[in-house]
Amino acid sequence: MDDRPLCLLALDGGGIRGLSELVVLEEIMNRIKYDLDVDGDLLPADFFDLIGGTSTGGLVALLLGRLRRSVPQARREYVRIAEEVFSLPRYLQKNTFDGRKLEEAVKRLLGNDRSEEKMLERDGSCKVFVCAVPQQDVKARAGPRLFRTYRVRENASFNCTIWEACRATSAAPSYFEPIKIGDDGEQETFVDGGLGYNNPVEQVLEEARRIFPGRKVACVVSVGTGVASAIAFPDSPKTSPVKLIDALKKMATESDTTAEKMHGRFQNVKDVYFRFSVDRGLQAIGLEEWKELSNVRTFTTEYLNQRVISEQVNEVVKALLASKIVGQEGSNILIQLSAGSSDAGCSQGLPRTLGWRPKEGSIPSFHYTTEQLASHIVVPLSRRHWVVPFDRNEDFIGRKSALSQLLKRIPPSAVKDACQRAAIEGLGGVGKTQIALAAAFLVRDEHPDCHIFWVPAVDAATFENGYRKIGQQLQIPGIDDDKADVRTLVKTALSQSADNWLLIVDNADDVELLCGAAGATGLRDCLPSSYRGSILFTTRNHQVVRKLDIPRMGVVRVAGMSRLEAAELLQKHLDPAQTSDSESTTELLNFLADLPLAIKQASAYMDRTGMTTRQYLGHCRSSEGRLIELLSKDFEDRGRYKSTQNPIAATWLISFRHISRDTQLAAQYLRFMSLLAEKEIPKSLLPPGKSELEADEAIGTLKAYAFITERAGQESYDIHRLVRLAMRSWLSEKGELKACAASLIQQLDKAFPFPEHENRAVWVMYLPHALTALGFRNYSTDNAAESSLLFNVAESSYILGKYEDAEELYRPALKLRTEMLGAEHPATLTCMSNLAVLLNSQGKYKEAEAMHRQALKLWTAVLGAEHPSTLTSMSNLALVLDSQGKYKEAEGKYEEAEAMHRQALKLWTEVLGAEHPDTLTSMNNLALVLYSQGKYEEAEAMHRRR
Repeated sequence: MDDRPLCLLALDGGGIRGLSELVVLEEIMNRIKYDLDVDGDLLPADFFDLIGGTSTGGLVALLLGRLRRSVPQARREYVRIAEEVFSLPRYLQKNTFDGRKLEEAVKRLLGNDRSEEKMLERDGSCKVFVCAVPQQDVKARAGPRLFRTYRVRENASFNCTIWEACRATSAAPSYFEPIKIGDDGEQETFVDGGLGYNNPVEQVLEEARRIFPGRKVACVVSVGTGVASAIAFPDSPKTSPVKLIDALKKMATESDTTAEKMHGRFQNVKDVYFRFSVDRGLQAIGLEEWKELSNVRTFTTEYLNQRVISEQVNEVVKALLASKIVGQEGSNILIQLSAGSSDAGCSQGLPRTLGWRPKEGSIPSFHYTTEQLASHIVVPLSRRHWVVPFDRNEDFIGRKSALSQLLKRIPPSAVKDACQRAAIEGLGGVGKTQIALAAAFLVRDEHPDCHIFWVPAVDAATFENGYRKIGQQLQIPGIDDDKADVRTLVKTALSQSADNWLLIVDNADDVELLCGAAGATGLRDCLPSSYRGSILFTTRNHQVVRKLDIPRMGVVRVAGMSRLEAAELLQKHLDPAQTSDSESTTELLNFLADLPLAIKQASAYMDRTGMTTRQYLGHCRSSEGRLIELLSKDFEDRGRYKSTQNPIAATWLISFRHISRDTQLAAQYLRFMSLLAEKEIPKSLLPPGKSELEADEAIGTLKAYAFITERAGQESYDIHRLVRLAMRSWLSEKGELKACAASLIQQLDKAFPFPEHENRAVWVMYLPHALTALGFRNYSTDNAAESSLLFNVAESSYILGKYEDAEELYRPALKLRTEMLGAEHPATLTCMSNLAVLLNSQGKYKEAEAMHRQALKLWTAVLGAEHPSTLTSMSNLALVLDSQGKYKEAEGKYEEAEAMHRQALKLWTEVLGAEHPDTLTSMNNLALVLYSQGKYEEAEAMHRRR
């Protein structure tokens, strides 16, 4: 049971008012006893894993934890000790009570055979410590000394006897004499740990972090001895040092100061930290006034009768019981405890199992670890990041084995010293994404301290857009800059995060994209790594698993569903009469290979048409074998699936035909979507229908066939990769691919804007789809639309710093414009100039210079020397000349650049005026080239003029 949640208890000091703590604990244990329907008293030591106490709280901690007393036993012994010790008069000269009486009282309750027993015990299930401070440092600047019942690796204290620990933690100045503890000749003198640590809850949390690293915590219970007041300490000797008096004053209020600090730490976190301290009646009771014990009980009982306090007690009881759950038997929750204590309080006995039926609310779940609770501020779980594009799949069925394997591997805590990597591997359509989605929700439910992020790896642009969303969620500085290195920013942020996170990389199928080709950087180099992180991949390509070096134990291979799961999925939305023929239903599931995507599509079609399984099976059997073979070659591993018929293809062929027959706009949407990127297809990118209603119905039809999935909270859709490829194959088979591609490029040309800052969100969203569609531009019949789309997409890629992509788009755009419009047309010259600027940015100076010279010559001839476009071209040429000035082989370029800049500045000034932004830009360019030549004074003067 090493992984069960912990229960922690901190007990304040407070003299005879410590009885209040026992009354509170007795109420808690009585409610547990009632809920478990047992007769004998239960032991706090069976419920609390760690108890820390100071002063009188330390004495109670040892009674309950080290000596395993029930609360009634501890209460009676506590009262007896209080009467024996405090009923005797103080020493007249020392003005303290007799410490020997406390020693004798503790030894008496231990018995002769245990009177000199040491604190340490080997197998104590309940660990206990008490606080004391060295007399030489009453302000405890180095922290309290903890006398423990358990072993620790670092800073272990002397293993004193139990009675010595009781004396040390109770040795409050002016009450008991200090006690010396240690080996002869090395003894240290200790006084009450209440001097600065009267409320030991911080020590409890820190000890839990040290001895139970990474464990979840069910509850932290802190019990005080009444709210602070000006405690009336007995008159101290006139010789008492000032620092001792200050320490005594601090002791009076420290408990509530610490409690207030804890309240701040846990202010946003519910049902973890509980503080009980009687709010009235105990303030005036002195630490030694044993005759007031009855009043302590009275005021504590009244405090517990308050509705708010009683509800808090119920929450503690629920947490304590839930921390001991070992299983369920019928309606009974099974709780495991030890067999109980003997009369002597020292025997733990064998475990026993009890039944619990929760009376109120659901069984609590526990999410915070000891490290998190020991931190300065406990972050509320509601602030954890969730960047997952889909809602919970309410139709998800089964896959328990796969999910069980994943939950052992993907939580960041599964491997404590490395970034865990796992993968879901299987055939397309087998449900990998849905399993990953279900796993994400399970991790969120069971580990809500874990950030969860999702990014598709369909292509580089889609991956980067996914990373950008993560960066925006994390509020990474600079993430929205045009030239931002989004991949590095997100990788660095997650790698350096102090929080737990899970990153799901969906559709990681392309080895070249992930690992890079011919020395290029792949997406795997952009993945974060941290021992607090975990990455889950979904892939249908086993090479990806090997390339990413995912261990065998981290790979979950997914095949078709079990027959029971497949039947349940098929019947989920169908009338019983549609599947009443068990023979045809079984044959249909065989035909669909128990693949969830195929089953869901078949079910959607049958639901829409009212078709039975026998009718649907007949359509499947009459499918075109040629298309099945084509689809198997197109999207499957030929070496592995060459001889295997793919029943999904037959399912989709039937659906394609009926959609084309019944809903023309839905068929058009499906055709268009098959030629776009498969993730996040915006509705606004699709051609409009005759009305918004018609468009919504068309989208609804595709969703009903389960061909597309709508993203949560967005008007965008994902089309499954296999559906997309199957649709392309169908278009090619019917001879419609060319016309569809030509129409799509015309539609994208209308939708894709010229990229500007104001419309950045639009063109960034459209970019992956335009890039994909331009892969079919050989089918385009509209040169104007094609060249316009090429130019705008090239501009967008350039703005995002994708220079190679931009160059590959600018060149065909320039070629088309030259052929259509001629070399001297302004649109052609604009494309030429922009390509030259791009080449300069890539360091291709010679080609850039030649192109700029050609552009300038043509601009001058067409528009004149003083036209703004001509002047811009002149400035661009000057800049590329300036760029080459640092190379020896380009000697003389600076002079030419300077002359060019001077001419441009003169003309800008004459045409637009000295204050125009373009004139000022030209002036700045001239200043830069002057500076490059060492003409600093003139360059400075030029800058000052600006």
